[in-house]
Amino acid sequence: MSRPRFLLDEPVRVWVSCLVAVLLSGPTLFVNAGASPTSLQRGASLFAGREAVSGRIRGHEFALPARVVRCANCHASAMIAAPQGATAPRLDARFLTTARARRGGPPTAYDQQSFCRALRDAVDPGFIILAREMPVYQIDDSQCASLWLFLTEGSRHDGAH
Repeated sequence: MSRPRFLLDEPVRVWVSCLVAVLLSGPTLFVNAGASPTSLQRGASLFAGREAVSGRIRGHEFALPARVVRCANCHASAMIAAPQGATAPRLDARFLTTARARRGGPPTAYDQQSFCRALRDAVDPGFIILAREMPVYQIDDSQCASLWLFLTEGSRHDGAH
């Protein structure tokens, strides 16, 4: 009994096999051209301001210097302490993913999509506008995913709790 013959020649079969393997490996391989992949290290860099993100105060047209709008200026995370006198909330998995009511609204919690919307539009998951001091950012999906990963998973991977 002979083996079935494929309609495709060998180089095409190899190419198709590689394409199928890449497609089945998941969406993390696909990033915008020139963008860095999602990672905890990138999220830490974004939070600390080592990777710059453009931000401005709502109602203003000009972007502020990157050093002024870095998260670590106002927030603590599970792995980075807040600056002295900071009043902004500590951003970690517990704070972000625990449902809570704000300003009389319904209890809501962040997920990655609502977190990114808050950064871009200054609106929380309950559609409450964030404090005006919170900058709005021009942050791409890969950057936002890295920042979310750092804030919600970072302490688990670092050994801290």
